[in-house]
Amino acid sequence: VAHNQVKKPVYSSTISSASGTTLTPYVNDARDIRSYMLPTKSYYVEISNGTDSGQRWDVNYAATTADTIGLNLSSVNNTSSTLTANLPGSQFLLREHVTLADVMPKSAFVGATTVNAADQVQVWNGTAWVTYYLLDARTSNPSIYYWALPAGIIERYGVVISPDTAVMAKH
Repeated sequence: VAHNQVKKPVYSSTISSASGTTLTPYVNDARDIRSYMLPTKSYYVEISNGTDSGQRWDVNYAATTADTIGLNLSSVNNTSSTLTANLPGSQFLLREHVTLADVMPKSAFVGATTVNAADQVQVWNGTAWVTYYLLDARTSNPSIYYWALPAGIIERYGVVISPDTAVMAKH
């Protein structure tokens, strides 16, 4: 399955300063940075030029303010666990993460009540493949089909698919 694992930026600017877990952009308009994001979605910052071009860090929405971007430096989706001294002056893009819902729409797959009978998606987590299957939960709710882990019946549609993550579908 071929799909785009990068969404269009919701915001871009140049970094004024970077320290600890915070990026401060040069403000290019009067809007609150948080107004470009929804608290229920996952976002990341991608450096688009300079010596750190291509580096990515997940955003910590709760630590983001009107004029700074809080980062989650311990996220497995990051390309680095630290910020470098080279960041001021670099341009960045703020993007919403692609999720399982974006790359594997339920309407394109066949659901079932057991793992082996259902269509599956495997996502590489850096060390192993994690299998999700399209659970047909109509016995308890006639309108429910959702991606689930074999070990637990929990909606997994929001699983983040970072730009360098491999995904396979089994139909």
